[in-house]
Amino acid sequence: MIKQPITYQDYNGVTRTENHYFNLSIDEIAELQGTVGGGDLETLMQMMIDKKDIVGMIGTFKKVMQLAYGVQSEDGRRFIKTPQAWDEFHSSNAFNELFFELLTDAEKSSNFIIGMLPGDFDAKMAKLKAAQDGRSVTVEDAKHEKYERTVDDYSREELLEMDQELFNKLVGTDPVKMDKAHLVIAMQRRSLGRG
Repeated sequence: MIKQPITYQDYNGVTRTENHYFNLSIDEIAELQGTVGGGDLETLMQMMIDKKDIVGMIGTFKKVMQLAYGVQSEDGRRFIKTPQAWDEFHSSNAFNELFFELLTDAEKSSNFIIGMLPGDFDAKMAKLKAAQDGRSVTVEDAKHEKYERTVDDYSREELLEMDQELFNKLVGTDPVKMDKAHLVIAMQRRSLGRG
């Protein structure tokens, strides 16, 4: 979530500074990426910047802001998004001020989008991508509870010691597709007679 202070002049000419809140949940990010061509939102925005597609940027940014805008509950447990909250913000000069600022400053707009993402977004997306690529395994703990583990959940030592089938499932078998750290571990496993 991002808490965005906005200084603007209201319709009575009074200068105000208010905090406005934006947050995207994992399901909203998935929904949003589906509506913008299924790709990564940051990559899409960068492509529009590179192509100087101002109309596309405006539409996408507005969609992102509308989906993300809300009000934090007093106890901090919920983030409430309603059409009324969006309409009140969208019809204010606070929206105009922020929207113009984000459209004219690529660094601020990038930081704004990143700020709306959940704090553990990168880790969750890496796990999701690994699961989609078939590079995760279902494990069962001592309480017989099942959960997904990716290669990043294992220490270097665990990767060196595990059986070859599990290692291949997590890391893959194509050295070209392995990152450097996993390639080194694969080579060490071979030198130890485990691969």
